[in-house]
Amino acid sequence: MNHKNIFYRAGYVAQVSREAMTTSTIRLEEDIIQPFYEIRKNGIIVAKVGYAYDFATWFPNLNSIKRPSLWHDIVCQAVKEGHLDKKWLHTANLKLAMDCITDGMPRWLAKKVLKYTDKYAGKVGKNKHAERSAPDTSAVNQDTSGGS
Repeated sequence: MNHKNIFYRAGYVAQVSREAMTTSTIRLEEDIIQPFYEIRKNGIIVAKVGYAYDFATWFPNLNSIKRPSLWHDIVCQAVKEGHLDKKWLHTANLKLAMDCITDGMPRWLAKKVLKYTDKYAGKVGKNKHAERSAPDTSAVNQDTSGGS
């Protein structure tokens, strides 16, 4: 364990302060249980205290997208981490658009949200919030499995 540096990811906008849950049409063989989120086999999505997310990365932080983007980010994260099949992305995109309407977004704008997320959301790749370290900024490239 490295006691000389801290390691963190910058760029998040919000952090869940009270556990929250929603229903979805996702159906799984087994629950996905992670430290900060769960996707249960019956479609329940749980955001645990401490889950950090950035609302909608590419969209203004309107109140009508803040809650829906939480569930969407969890599903996208589960896909990127290999816990959830990417076939569920369109389901998550539809839920995002419908929840945006429920939360007050005009339908025409929610349709644009759906179109954009169907095209770009959930692309498997690196976490856009790269790991950083302080005070030694080069420590992220070092093996942190041992040493002091």
